[in-house]
Amino acid sequence: MDHDTVIATVTRVVADSLGKDASTITPATTLDELGADSFDMLEIVLALEDELGLGQKLEDADISSVKCVEDAAKLIESL
Repeated sequence: MDHDTVIATVTRVVADSLGKDASTITPATTLDELGADSFDMLEIVLALEDELGLGQKLEDADISSVKCVEDAAKLIESL
């Protein structure tokens, strides 16, 4: 999966999980800017695992460094 596809998928999942308009989210948009809390992060992680067929790889990864959409995409690509 290429980088643009991963960004688009992360953007869509984040938007859906947080009830936001995906067109307002860029790779640099932070999850804090979107109002995501720890429960939202868990929902996003589980949705991305399902969407991308990652099993529990994201749950097992250190997501503490994920601050924005681009960070999430890079983490996914590193798995």
